[in-house]
Amino acid sequence: MSNVLFIGPVFLKSKTSIQQNVDSNSLVPHIERAQQDNIQSILGSALYDELILAVSGGTKTVDQSTLLNDYVKPAHAEWALYHALPYIKLKLTNKTIAKGKDEFLDAAGKEDVTMLQDAVRNEAERLTDRIRLFLCDNSDSFPAYMDSINISDVKPQRTGYFSGFYLADGGTRNGDFWNACGNCGFNHNS
Repeated sequence: MSNVLFIGPVFLKSKTSIQQNVDSNSLVPHIERAQQDNIQSILGSALYDELILAVSGGTKTVDQSTLLNDYVKPAHAEWALYHALPYIKLKLTNKTIAKGKDEFLDAAGKEDVTMLQDAVRNEAERLTDRIRLFLCDNSDSFPAYMDSINISDVKPQRTGYFSGFYLADGGTRNGDFWNACGNCGFNHNS
């Protein structure tokens, strides 16, 4: 069940700035990491497992298809790009860590890669926030999003961005961070 991926290298290349000549096999570990670290943490174990089963069994509902195609896959692609960026330039071999050359391009410096990675992370966080808001707005269609069955489950990450600005009021909007979420029945303060 864990080897089911929501996106593959072809989707990743078509939706991000990764060029077609990047080895698809080198992207798979970053796609897996993004799904495990970022996508599962926003969905939580219960909804994540439900989607994995639906994808692997070919039994997706219309609501699940909307969630996956319009929200999860775009965020997944950006997170995979974020994780892949440092490794696209560098190659780990059994003899050395090497960087490629191109006769028509100059290699980007660390500052350039960091700037690009920051921009990709910002977009990934924006898309992740869209997943969160969609799930809150459609909580009746995704009861597994609210379920936390076992203490060992990954609980959905219902807070926003984890980098950026410090807000003295704790990151609230007019005193209530979740006023944009609507009344989805979840106690967001716990």
